[in-house]
This record gives sequence, C-alpha cells and structure tokens, in this order.
Amino acid sequence: MTHEKKRQKPEKLNKLFLSVFPNTRDNLKQIFIKVFYLISIAALLALSVYFTEYFLYTKHQEDIVKSAVKLKNKCSAADFEKKMLAKNSDYTGWLTVGGTNIDNPVYKTDNNSFYISHNGEKKKSAYGALFADYRSKPNALNTVIYGNNLKNGDMFGQLSKYRSLEFYKNNPDFEFSAVGGETVTYRVYAVFVLNSLKADDDGYIYNISRNSFLNEEDFKDWTDEAFSRSLIDTGVSVSEGDRIITLVTRANDFENARLVVMARESHYGDSDRAASATANPEPLYPAKWYKDKGIAKRSYEITN
Repeated sequence: MTHEKKRQKPEKLNKLFLSVFPNTRDNLKQIFIKVFYLISIAALLALSVYFTEYFLYTKHQEDIVKSAVKLKNKCSAADFEKKMLAKNSDYTGWLTVGGTNIDNPVYKTDNNSFYISHNGEKKKSAYGALFADYRSKPNALNTVIYGNNLKNGDMFGQLSKYRSLEFYKNNPDFEFSAVGGETVTYRVYAVFVLNSLKADDDGYIYNISRNSFLNEEDFKDWTDEAFSRSLIDTGVSVSEGDRIITLVTRANDFENARLVVMARESHYGDSDRAASATANPEPLYPAKWYKDKGIAKRSYEITN
C-alpha cells in the first residue's frame, strides 16, 4: 500500500507538469495556450516583485521625513538642530507650506545636483531631498530652494497648488526656519512658469537667484518682472530690504519648464491682502509656451 502511494505521487507530478508546460503530446493550439499562460504567470510575478519593492522603497523615503518630523515635534528647537546636524551636517533649515504635505528638512551642499538624486541620509534616491542653492549664504537677501516634483505628491509634488487662485487665497504664507535662526513667515508674491534653457525664451532666462542689485530701481525692475510673469496678481509689495525665499520645481507646461514660487518676509497687514488677490489675465510665459500653443508671445521689455 505504501509503495502504491509513492508511485502515485510521481504520476500526479508528471500529469501536472504535462498540463502546464508544452510537450510533444500537445498540438499547436495547446502549446500556444500553455506558453501564453506561463508568460502571464511570469509577468504577474515580476509585477508583484516590482510593486512590493516600490512600496517598500516609497515607505522608506516617507519614513525618513516622518522620523524628522517626529524628532522636531518632541525636541526643543536647539536640540532638534543639533540632532539633525549630527545626522547630516548639510542640514540648513526646515520648510513648512500650509495646505500641502510640504513639511520637510532642507539641505545645502557645495553643488545643486547632489540632492536631486540623494535623500537626507545621503543615499541614492529618486526622491532626492529639498535643498538650498549652494550659492545662498546665511541671511541672504534671496534663498532659493529646489525640490523634485514627484507624481505621488512628495517633495515639491504639491507646490503646483499655488497655480490655483483659491489655494493661494487660503494659503498665502509658508514658514522657513533656518539653522541658528527663528521660524520666519513668508508671504507669496509671485507664482510663474519659467524656462531653464535659454533656447526656450529667445536666449533669455529670468534670473530668480539674484542676491545683489545696483540700486533700488534695479531691484524694482527685477521684482516687476516677477509680477508680470505671475499667474496671480497677489497685490503684495516687495522692498529691497525684504528677505526673499524662492521655491523651484519642475513644471509640466513644456520640457525643462520650471514652476517658481517667490515669497518675501511677512509684513503687518499681509493677511488682508490675500483676499483681494486676482488671477492675472495675461501673465508672461517663456517663448516656448506660446510657440507650443501656436499663439503670439506677449512682449515684455527687459531692463535689467
């Protein structure tokens, strides 16, 4: 009886093998069906592995930021800075944008490429990390912060919400805490699409990184151009002594386009201005934007 059971097992396995894998007993139709079935199973397994790895990878990236947020919430500002700097000496501040999931550490190194492809642990990552322009100095007039525009909304993936007038009215401010400084509130004064290649705007790129100006008129020309480009007429005035933060990420308007959000240090009475903001009926876009849409470019005289 025992020997009979042992003989039955190989027979069952053989039948299973023959029913799944192509063999000499099969006709052309049966071979095709079995090959298609095996390919489908292999594809399903490959997708399962991919999505499992993607889920774990995504969770790890989110956990990096979440752990920093937890640390921030349970420590004093001074202790938090010490611990963040101990983890990564490139830590330079914290950015919080209301109405979005942007509540992230910001880093700065000696170039503007490292944190595009590395996270806050300095490990390779498609998420990258928020980072300040390497040329930005402490207490600079204008600090530029970059971040990847991710499809799942992480990093600067939700910065595009500022393209909405309604969103701006409800969230005109964001906060930035620089290392060694206090938390400062900034009022957004311009939101616009910018080219990153000169060829996309007749050989010109508006310099959003400026930190020095010849005089008050030079500064006014620079800010007037931002107002002219802005999708929203915010009604926010900017003076030469105001500290500015400029947020930059990729935009989908055309290849190599950028979305720029510029904000200056908040003033008394700013809250009253947000309600009166309106959509700019004719913002200035880069030449490529007009070319792609087949419409005439709006003119703007560049004076600086």
